[in-house]
Amino acid sequence: MKDFWEDGILSTKSRCWAQGMEGWRPLHSVPQLKWSLVATGQPEMNETDLAITVLNILIRMCESYPSRFGL
Repeated sequence: MKDFWEDGILSTKSRCWAQGMEGWRPLHSVPQLKWSLVATGQPEMNETDLAITVLNILIRMCESYPSRFGL
């Protein structure tokens, strides 16, 4: 897909479908595709750093609201 994007065969209006979606939608409305194709430059975080950040946020949420998370 990345090659099709770079060659101009795909655009943000190209219709896409993936397992779990109810029907075909424009590429710009599928976040996973939009950000993986449209994004340029260096990412702010690598996958490991992003996972650590997300887990830290979840831990803080659980600590702040223990009754909401069954703790």
